[in-house]
Amino acid sequence: MSEISKTSGEFYSAVFGEKSTDTSKSVPNSAGADQIPIKRMMKICIIVRVLWPGGVQRMAIAEAEGLKDLGNDVDLIFIRATKRTSYDSKISYKVMYDSNINKRILGRIFKKVTLHYMPQRGDDATVDVDLIWKTVHKIDKKYDIVYYFDEFSALFQKYIKNKFNNRSAVVIQEVKLFDGSYLEKFIQKRAIKNADIVLTTTIENLKLLRNAGIKNSYEIYLGLNVQNNIPNFDERENNAISVTMWDFGRKPEVLLEIGKYLSKGKLIIAGSWTDNNYLNRFRKLIKDNNLEGKVIVTGEISENDLIELYRRSKVSIRFGYNERGPGMGSLESISWGLPLIINDGIGIKEIIEDNLNGYIVDESDYKKIASLIDNLFSDKEKWCEISNNNILLSKKLDWKNHCRILDSIFREFI
Repeated sequence: MSEISKTSGEFYSAVFGEKSTDTSKSVPNSAGADQIPIKRMMKICIIVRVLWPGGVQRMAIAEAEGLKDLGNDVDLIFIRATKRTSYDSKISYKVMYDSNINKRILGRIFKKVTLHYMPQRGDDATVDVDLIWKTVHKIDKKYDIVYYFDEFSALFQKYIKNKFNNRSAVVIQEVKLFDGSYLEKFIQKRAIKNADIVLTTTIENLKLLRNAGIKNSYEIYLGLNVQNNIPNFDERENNAISVTMWDFGRKPEVLLEIGKYLSKGKLIIAGSWTDNNYLNRFRKLIKDNNLEGKVIVTGEISENDLIELYRRSKVSIRFGYNERGPGMGSLESISWGLPLIINDGIGIKEIIEDNLNGYIVDESDYKKIASLIDNLFSDKEKWCEISNNNILLSKKLDWKNHCRILDSIFREFI
């Protein structure tokens, strides 16, 4: 196994130079004295199904920017837009179809099919097979790497490979591999079989890939932006926040139950919801339980307002239910020095140590969780200890380190 494909703590040894992963060639400089490594610019196309305010889209933009900063020529393509807020990016990207495309007959058909096996994800997550097909047929130039951001966007990767003889990469996001419906497993296996490079954001999926004999598989953990001017304990408010793209599979009702037992402060549920009807029902549930002012739901939130929430809060909560990815909300919380309270069902537990970076809890023990939050609101010494640990951890998870490793993986195949 190569250095860059190792798992857990060994994975980041590539970043800190214990063993070189540089696949570049060396040429003499003008004086003929030293060897200067010269990396060939790679032409990379990143294809993402949907542009909306989710972790996958953040990852795509961050990787496109990072790979471009390393001297590569990067095209970022989103197949379909939504009416939700999108992210700012210093790299330009192309959106193939606007949100009104969903009104077509095939769009309504694919919506029903998608909701059958992903009912929690809402209308915007529709897998538009016809638009994926049209998009790959519109690609008219040769890339070194065409990089698909999930197994669905990679459905027709073989067409581009046959046309341009490029290498293809597919990243499996936060789902558990080979564990869904027959259709899901078929699509996953098809994408993996046709890909030259298979990436996953979690050790558990890497183990499944290796056990299935997929040698060209790599774990590449998500990154974060290292922050400056992080507020201290006294500059923050008694807020506990939970940030994600909300659907019924992420069980926000658990947070409402925790809120009932908080003796001080607020519990803020931040981020977009896949289903506005569900959002309205949940807000009514807060009102019916007399928790208005104690449990707050932001709904869709701007990037600047979200950053301000991270800066003002003291605790971050993120529960997952058989999720394999770390969750961008958890990583962003680490970057702002927030202690994490997580459960055993989310991928971030792979790098979080109980009582060191936060707490790993049983999400059904509402009283205990509320007590931990109350304690972090008031125990300055403990809060500062955990916060400093997470700030140090964030420096190892920098997007720049992440993109250097991704660049090295791609160079193994061109």
